[in-house]
Amino acid sequence: MPGDQTDPTKFQFAKVGTAVTNTYEEVLVPRIFLPWANFLLDQAGVCNGQKVLDVACGPGTVTRQAAERVGTDGKVTGADISPEMLDIARAKKGSPDSAPVEFIESPAAPLNVPENDFDTVVCQQGLQFFPDRVEALREMARVTRPDGLIAVAVWGAIGKNPIWNAMHQALLASVSADIADMMKAPFSLNDPEEMRSICK
Repeated sequence: MPGDQTDPTKFQFAKVGTAVTNTYEEVLVPRIFLPWANFLLDQAGVCNGQKVLDVACGPGTVTRQAAERVGTDGKVTGADISPEMLDIARAKKGSPDSAPVEFIESPAAPLNVPENDFDTVVCQQGLQFFPDRVEALREMARVTRPDGLIAVAVWGAIGKNPIWNAMHQALLASVSADIADMMKAPFSLNDPEEMRSICK
């Protein structure tokens, strides 16, 4: 883990270990990330025949859902910095009606994919952790076709997420603030004005 435990951009997931990845996949994906994956893809209008890139794809939750939506006429690529997450993603079997999926090991910046190559680029709960958020968004724009779309999902403030906020408060009462505040990292990019600023 990073030295500064309260700075989300210092969290590096390249080598997180199987205990973390398995817990993420078994506990968080079905309860949180799968429902939000479908919401993100709905908002992005991902549909049959498209070519889609999922940045910071993790265990492939959004990637596989996108592959089902674009069908066999489309193509989907998942990119992530963590080999362990990619191992989980590659082990999942897609349906016969899904698009072919390629998983590549790549940071968000630079992305190891060609420019102007994708109809839609999506990123679910990754942007807040990137060391250079603006450069990551520039890379997403670089690889998106001129008439394409970029869709990014981040959490709102932890205070507006009652369950996570309650867990954070319980930790504050039990452990040091530095340790407890690690829970705030996923909620760190919660200001709409900040999002608009870095997306310009």
